[in-house]
Amino acid sequence: MKTACGIGLLVTVLVALPAMAIAGVTWKIGDEGEVDLGLSLQTLARLTDFRNPNTNDADSGLDLLLRRGLMRLGGNYTDYFKFFLQTEARASTASDADLYMTDANVNFHYKEIAQLILGLQQPPADRELLTSDDALMCIDRPALTGYKLTEGMRSRVEFNTAALGNTNSGLWGPVHDRDIGATVFGAYSYSDTLHFKYYGGIYEGMQKDNNGSTQLRYTARLQMNLFDPEPDYYNLGTYLGTKKTVAIGWSNDVQNNVTTNLKNGNGVEYFAANTVDLFVEYPTGSGSATLELAIEHT
Repeated sequence: MKTACGIGLLVTVLVALPAMAIAGVTWKIGDEGEVDLGLSLQTLARLTDFRNPNTNDADSGLDLLLRRGLMRLGGNYTDYFKFFLQTEARASTASDADLYMTDANVNFHYKEIAQLILGLQQPPADRELLTSDDALMCIDRPALTGYKLTEGMRSRVEFNTAALGNTNSGLWGPVHDRDIGATVFGAYSYSDTLHFKYYGGIYEGMQKDNNGSTQLRYTARLQMNLFDPEPDYYNLGTYLGTKKTVAIGWSNDVQNNVTTNLKNGNGVEYFAANTVDLFVEYPTGSGSATLELAIEHT
């Protein structure tokens, strides 16, 4: 097998990044409320050069993909109540288009340090999953995220950027990459240079068999930021020099009896502990340097 790594990287950088389109509009509701409508589009041109090691047949080509088409509707009625809806479309061909709801939740927002989010949402299993799709460093997430329950546990063992697309672990959620439940979230600044965030949630969990039986899923996360804060539920993959921050995070994701051992019939526990991540954003003149690392034990 051979791959045109240099060409593929060049195509991704030159084609995928300019093909990101973002638009939005805001309407005011009374004195305190507002509604935001946002649209974003990510397209991707992917050039591959593959040779089957068994038959020596070449399988090369250029794919034009709709990586993400997002429509968001969010806002607040008062200072204490927010809502968020999001749909996503993906397509590799005209006949392969798929549109589904990814987020549908409400936020009871007393103060920054005390928020309750109910509905379809992203559990805080690690920083990468809590990075907004519109602000990823690359157009695709690293394969490490595929070890999460919401991704079906489909990552390969070796270091890579691809999931096992032709396998079915038997684990799936209500929608791709999300879960239904309740999250308690808060952000607090101890000083101008020391900031904290916490997450704790209970969710429906992944279905373990065809009759839909599930066990509850529990997820927690702590994050500390030095210098500038990241006070929102979601982070960005880069701030393009507008922030100077060092973030250290820890996440834990647990669901009992998530599937069945085919050898003995016993339940299999999912326990992803000590997911530690580091994010550094440092302005450098007119630009910035960004570093992100994660270590996960599943």
